[in-house]
Amino acid sequence: MIAIRNTWTEWRGSSSWFTVLMMVIGIVNYFSEDENKLVWKLFSIVSFCLLYLAIMLRQHYALGNQDRIVRLEFRLRYFELFNKRSKQIEEALAKLQANATSPGAVPANSESHKFSGVLPS
Repeated sequence: MIAIRNTWTEWRGSSSWFTVLMMVIGIVNYFSEDENKLVWKLFSIVSFCLLYLAIMLRQHYALGNQDRIVRLEFRLRYFELFNKRSKQIEEALAKLQANATSPGAVPANSESHKFSGVLPS
């Protein structure tokens, strides 16, 4: 059996370590050199910002992919169970989610949370 290496994740992981290494080098040089303290301080700050940006972008795309997969799985399971498209129920769930995230959200035991006429009987 041939093992296939995922070079994209290996490169992405090593770039994060490279950024950490840059930050450490900047901090060490900041404390060891007297004449270029401002340059090394800015170098360390920029390295930290790059590391933070890389981590946050990775999380953002992971959550986006997870959301897409959950929606596709919901559509598939809904179609398998009821043999209908899930467009109506998705719109109802989207409205319910938008209401739940608003500051004046409706309590969970309210009658407005029922899916009246949306679910097949």
